[in-house]
Amino acid sequence: MVSKASDARGIDSGSNYYVSVVNNESQYIRWAAHPETTTIAINWGTAANGTAFTDGDDGNVAYDDSLSGGLDGTAITASERIAGIDLIANKFTFDVDVIICGQGDATVANKAIAIAEARKDCVAVFSPLKSDVVANAGSESTDIATWADTVTRSTYGIADSNWKYAYDKYNDVYVWVPVNADVAGCIARVDANLDPWFSPAGYDNGRILNSVRLAWNPAETERDALYKISVNPVFSQPGRGTVLFGDKTFTQKKTTFSRINVRRLFITMQSVIGDSAGDVLFDQNDASTRQGFVNIVEAYLRSVQGGRGIQDFRVICDETNNPDEIVSANGFVCDIFVQPTFSVNFIQLNFTSVAGAAAFAEIGG
Repeated sequence: MVSKASDARGIDSGSNYYVSVVNNESQYIRWAAHPETTTIAINWGTAANGTAFTDGDDGNVAYDDSLSGGLDGTAITASERIAGIDLIANKFTFDVDVIICGQGDATVANKAIAIAEARKDCVAVFSPLKSDVVANAGSESTDIATWADTVTRSTYGIADSNWKYAYDKYNDVYVWVPVNADVAGCIARVDANLDPWFSPAGYDNGRILNSVRLAWNPAETERDALYKISVNPVFSQPGRGTVLFGDKTFTQKKTTFSRINVRRLFITMQSVIGDSAGDVLFDQNDASTRQGFVNIVEAYLRSVQGGRGIQDFRVICDETNNPDEIVSANGFVCDIFVQPTFSVNFIQLNFTSVAGAAAFAEIGG
């Protein structure tokens, strides 16, 4: 229950004036004006003291009405999605882990990648065009490759290869949707159950849920072709379900950041260590401050190492990289070297048939 009085207060001492409640708490409704009927809205919006609020001939009672005149609207455009992505450009205002691009428009993906690269604390996930994979039998792989050439290559981008047919419970229909939101879900699952430096792909971490069927189910040769251009295959396997079957970032360069787990490892480390570095600002620029910072960084990196994120590390922050000219210019330098743990992308199993009389100890020797 809300009030017609401009100075009304709720049980939490906050405003209970219906205009304030609607404008401050609703994500979908904005107050425009009091009810148009003069006999209903007389005195609404005035202070409570000494005011007899009315509702027609019923006196000081509650007023209720229904919303009307709404429109279903039209399909969201690429420019509108770009405008939405622009709203999260400021990393100091919005905390973002994954930017979901929705439909496969290259301009939207490129904007999301640009934002992720500028922020350096998130990744962008995107899928090919619907026309590349839905009702496009035999040409999916070729058309995806053509689409991929229109998107900016970046280790902050993650591309998948598919759309899924899913049930829309809000409209009671089945619809085709790109699976980049599912890839974001795989990333969220890894963050919730493990750590950001684990791969979001595979039969456990990469499970795609709520899928009736995929737009296409790439064969092994097609999956290999997609992986070579850094598009992560999504396919279904009887008895195993639908999975994200690749963990490449959207780059073709030979770099340690070509894998999602490594890119997100460094995003996490840079975020945590960066916050610690912020605490050093305006401290005394001397050996004590430097050693204290080293202790903090090494303790954190040991925890990452214990969590299987890195294999080894080294931290240097002393007079060797902070000479007098750096210190006198109010600078502070810390060099951090890490060896990341890589995910398994290829498996080789060697089986050997041996004679029935052979002893395995002798074979191993």
